[in-house]
Amino acid sequence: MNFAIILGYLASIVVVAISLAMTLDNLWILFDLHSIILVIGGTIALSFACFPYGQVLKLLKVIMNDILMKKEKMTHADVV
Repeated sequence: MNFAIILGYLASIVVVAISLAMTLDNLWILFDLHSIILVIGGTIALSFACFPYGQVLKLLKVIMNDILMKKEKMTHADVV
């Protein structure tokens, strides 16, 4: 990964965090469990509505492998 990409990500996170800290008294208001469930669940539901079943399952498998950091060997052909 390019150093500029990492620097850009960090800078964007810092800018957003500073602007939120300046405008909100309580930052925990942004981490509402119901809202997170609605966004993630709605995204998955609409993915099933818009894309073929097999593609969505492959995508979920890739995401879960990344989240759980499994060392399962997946090639680009497996993902595509």
